[in-house]
Amino acid sequence: MADHLRADAEDITIRPAQPTTITEAWERLAAVDVRVFAVCGARGGADHLWVCRRIPCEVQNGEFATSPGAHYPDFNDSATFEAAARGSLGRHVL
Repeated sequence: MADHLRADAEDITIRPAQPTTITEAWERLAAVDVRVFAVCGARGGADHLWVCRRIPCEVQNGEFATSPGAHYPDFNDSATFEAAARGSLGRHVL
């Protein structure tokens, strides 16, 4: 967050840099050969939920979890986030 909302020496907000467009991202997901664990807060926007659910379905070894009471699960509902992450890690040999 510190890099997202920055200020100059006079404490005037500096606009974030324009993001770089990533092309063919969905098509490239099938080539991802590492485990992907996505946790999304149920209070997030519909577009965030859709993306968070889709990514684990598109990779070779993906898993999805949701946190019902959070927008940002790791901040707003850390206990649920931690339990989901520990559960995912416990199902796989690292």
